[in-house]
Amino acid sequence: MTMLDEYGFRGALELDVATPRYRENPPLVASMLVAARGSSDKNDPVEKFIRNQEVRKNAYDAICQGIRKRSADKARRFVAQYDRGMNRPRQKAHCCDHTASFT
Repeated sequence: MTMLDEYGFRGALELDVATPRYRENPPLVASMLVAARGSSDKNDPVEKFIRNQEVRKNAYDAICQGIRKRSADKARRFVAQYDRGMNRPRQKAHCCDHTASFT
């Protein structure tokens, strides 16, 4: 199975229904592959994912601390809503706990 068979229904700006899908514009896929092959380690998707996990964790901690200053109850509700939004089991840890998973 090829990338176009599996993901051809997707597109670069897929939320816009007027944007061509990958299967409608195969040269776009080819140009993306050429660009990815010449990219540096800085653009490595796995490394970028790892860096973004740390950014997300820091943002989450900053938001938790700001909410917790106002109300511990609101902080607990924020954590519960965040966990539901991330489709993960509710954390038993307190808000701003550094053991929470961000994957």
